[in-house]
Amino acid sequence: MSYEDRGTGTSAADEARGTGVGTGTRTGTSAERGVGTGSAGRPAGGDLPRAEDEVRNRRGAAEKDPATGRPALAAALGVLSTVRAAAGDLQGAIAPAEEAAVIYRSLGSPDDDGPGGFLPELAGAMHRWSELLAAVGDVAGALPPAKDAARIYAELGMKRPGDHQAELALAMSALGERIAATGDPAAAAPFAKQAVRLQRELIDEDLPGASVPELAEYLLRYAGQLAGSGEAVEAVPRAEEAVGLLRDLAADEPEAFRPRLAQALHILGGHRAAVSDASGAVEATVEAVSLFRGLVDEGTARGREGGRDARGLTGERPTAGLSVE
Repeated sequence: MSYEDRGTGTSAADEARGTGVGTGTRTGTSAERGVGTGSAGRPAGGDLPRAEDEVRNRRGAAEKDPATGRPALAAALGVLSTVRAAAGDLQGAIAPAEEAAVIYRSLGSPDDDGPGGFLPELAGAMHRWSELLAAVGDVAGALPPAKDAARIYAELGMKRPGDHQAELALAMSALGERIAATGDPAAAAPFAKQAVRLQRELIDEDLPGASVPELAEYLLRYAGQLAGSGEAVEAVPRAEEAVGLLRDLAADEPEAFRPRLAQALHILGGHRAAVSDASGAVEATVEAVSLFRGLVDEGTARGREGGRDARGLTGERPTAGLSVE
C-alpha cells in the first residue's frame, strides 16, 4: 500500500457539513493539528472575509428557518474557525469552534447517527475545539471536549464496526495528550496505546483511513507517555519503530518527511539516553543533527536561488553593503 495518508473516511459531502476530526494539518503536535495552517487544500488567511460573510449569511438563514439553517451555520462556523487559525488567530478561532460544537450537540437525539444525524459532526467539532484550547494553553478546558470526541467516536464504532476507526485513533491519541498535559502521563499511556493499535489495524488490513505517518506520530506520543510514567525501557522500541517508518517515508518523499525523521531521531536519542544506551543515543543524535544541518543548508540554498530569481525579474541589485550570495 502507499505510505500516503489515505484519509479518515470523511467524504466530500461530510466536509461540506463540517465533519472530520481535523480540518487543519495532519502534521505537528496535537495542539497544532486540527487548527489549520493555510497549506495547499486548506482554508487560508486570505479567505477570512469570505468565511465571515458566510457565517453572517448562514446565521440569518438559521434565524428564519432553524431546522435547515442551523446545520449549515455550524459547518460555516467550523470553516471560519479553521480560517482564523490558519491566519494565526488561535484565540479568535475558539469561539466559532465552540459555537459549532454547541449547535451540533443540540441537533437531533444522542442516538441519531444515521443520515440526517450529526454525531460524527459533533465528535469532529469537539475534537477541533479541544485542539484549539490546547494550542492556547488552556489545559483544563481542552480535556472535556477531547473526552467527548473520543467517547462519541467509540460509540459510533460500536454501532458500525470499522467506521470512524481512523477518527477514533486520532481522538484517542489527542485525549492521551490532553491527559498527559495535566501531569498524568501514566493515565495517558493507555489512550496512546489504543491509538497505535487502531491505526496499525487499518494499515495491516489496508483499510480507508490507513496512514503510516499517523502511526509514526502515535508511536512517538506513546513512547513519550511511557517514558513520562517511568517505563523508559518500553519507550525505546516504540520510538525506534517510529524512526523506521519515517525513514522509509523519507526515502520515498524526502522533502515531506526528512524534517519529521530528524525530529524523531532526536527524540529517540533522548529515550536511548534515558536507559543508559550512550552509543545508541549518540548515533541517533548525530544522524538527527546531520539531517537538520542538511535541511538548513537546503533552505539557505533555496533562499539564494530565490534572490537570484528576484534580481532577474526586477533588474535590481542588492543594496550596497548587503549580499544575498
